[in-house]
Amino acid sequence: MKRGIHFLLLFISFTIFGQQGIADTAQVVVPGRHNSIENQSKPYVIMISTDGFRYDYAKKYNAENLLKLSENGVKAEAMIPSYPSITFPNHWSLITGLYPSHHGLIDNFFYDYKRKETYAMSNKKMQKMGAGTAELLFGD
Repeated sequence: MKRGIHFLLLFISFTIFGQQGIADTAQVVVPGRHNSIENQSKPYVIMISTDGFRYDYAKKYNAENLLKLSENGVKAEAMIPSYPSITFPNHWSLITGLYPSHHGLIDNFFYDYKRKETYAMSNKKMQKMGAGTAELLFGD
């Protein structure tokens, strides 16, 4: 359970705060740009993905907040992983909607040729630096 929570926090931190250095939190306003009325009425989607978190863990360990979220929203009844069925390529597939053969991540580590750096989920130093996954993959 502890490992699942730690991974969830790590995944969220990569998703939200995934920039090297200080994050630019300035609001960007584009004059004349507005969401359509239809889009303004749509709810936001918050996806929580946990690695190795079995379907019955929330009830088994009384994860109250996860249970509340699932009662008031939606939850997956089952999932079919992409191949290879390992963490990072599957999370990237969930985020992008692409299969690993299209987004290029096929393992829990990769080498960024532009920066000449290796990213690995197990690299604690890289995690503490807050290396941005999207930034490493697609540039600044």
